Amino acid sequence: MSLHDDEERRRWQNPEAILMKTGLRPGSTFIDVGCGEGFFAIPAAKVVGEKGWVYGLDINPKAVSRLKEKASKEKLRNLKLKVGRAEETILCEGCADIAFFGIVLHDFADPVKVLKNSKRMLS
Repeated sequence: MSLHDDEERRRWQNPEAILMKTGLRPGSTFIDVGCGEGFFAIPAAKVVGEKGWVYGLDINPKAVSRLKEKASKEKLRNLKLKVGRAEETILCEGCADIAFFGIVLHDFADPVKVLKNSKRMLS
């Protein structure tokens, strides 16, 4: 189990409870900016179901690779994942119901640019 998906983190940051508070529901399109290994993306993919989509973006190719492995093991086919910098990446224009940031916004070199890009992805 990775540092980013351990039981200790789940005690203080329950992803399912947090996602429910965002209004995420079946059929939604959810963007996880800074998705890492999928702490929020995997539960979100389960919530949105077969008619929804989860887009994940992370700068770390190893984390995205591990997320792909987890999604495959859980037979989740509704994730679209990309390695890239959030300051330079727009995954789609006006496609998303929710743009989500776990505890990552402080990690970006230009958080304002990241937020502007995220706004462009929202429908």
